[in-house]
Amino acid sequence: MTQEGIAWLRAAAHRLVPALSSGVLKSAKAGLRPKTPDSKPILGRIEQLTNVFVATGHNAFGVQLSPITGLCVAELIMTRQPPALMRPFLPSRFQHNL
Repeated sequence: MTQEGIAWLRAAAHRLVPALSSGVLKSAKAGLRPKTPDSKPILGRIEQLTNVFVATGHNAFGVQLSPITGLCVAELIMTRQPPALMRPFLPSRFQHNL
């Protein structure tokens, strides 16, 4: 975190919600974003485990991708078949690395 980054975020928040301008920043924290080795999300069933499904590794795009991710994972759970859109993101793509 930098002072410049905090200032940029505060300015953006104030533009979106002017009432925040009267607020006081008490603290600031940063967290790590889940990113995969190939920079693509991991979506699908974990083959070695019964009824375990994952939807992770969206990096900075989790909120934006959450609607389509939810639809794809729901279809997978209901049909037990990954939709075509999900296939490039299946966990099995990492099996060759084990």
